Amino acid sequence: MSNAQLQSLREHAKQRLDRKKTSKLNRQDKLKLYKRFLKTEEHRILLFHRSGGSALKVSKRRADLIKILLYNLYKDAIDSSKGIKPEVTLVAIGGFGRGRLNPCSDIDLLFLHPKGAKGLPKESSELIENILYMLYDCGFKVGHAVRSIKETVSEANSDNRTKSSIIESKLLFGDEKIFNLMVNEFYDKCIKGHETNYLKHRLEDIRLRHIKWSQTPFLQEPHVKEGCGGLRDYHNLIWINYVRRKSTD
Repeated sequence: MSNAQLQSLREHAKQRLDRKKTSKLNRQDKLKLYKRFLKTEEHRILLFHRSGGSALKVSKRRADLIKILLYNLYKDAIDSSKGIKPEVTLVAIGGFGRGRLNPCSDIDLLFLHPKGAKGLPKESSELIENILYMLYDCGFKVGHAVRSIKETVSEANSDNRTKSSIIESKLLFGDEKIFNLMVNEFYDKCIKGHETNYLKHRLEDIRLRHIKWSQTPFLQEPHVKEGCGGLRDYHNLIWINYVRRKSTD
């Protein structure tokens, strides 16, 4: 999305989701407001695609739309916490962290909290629930986890899918220092010293997937991304490059 288009989206959100007005609404009225906003902006994206906009630009515009929606949900949840500031840092992971969301894609979120899920204070738990329930009611599929940095590192080292999703994590809202600490801890404890095992896992994953889908680049919907040279292979290149060079570019 160009800077002008992103600014236009922000202006639309500011007009339609004015928090001075939304703060006075009950939950059902807020939900109606969010749904109307999403319907309008999703239609704009559809028109952009039909006019020749590329799939890459469409997925970027949709990710930007969800970020702006989440910003308003996050601020609404903060406002509802009655002056208590929950220590929750909201992180996009997986495809959302990459800044790409196709229509009907899951939204993958990591809620970072110093105490993790088990020690979560009431105000932090309520903030997370308010955000998630509104996303569900807006019709989104959401993958989420509530973890401390220590729990994030532990989970990433026990599950390579989680490790891959964290590689492309991006701070949405909250404490930047906490996020940067998580990124550094993740690299030092999940990548360093684990390179060979991770690369073996990724290469084996590619091999088995190609066998499963007949080793062809000519797959049809809905499995186009699974074929040789498809989107799954591209994602693997990103993850492998990060492990080898500490870069997702």
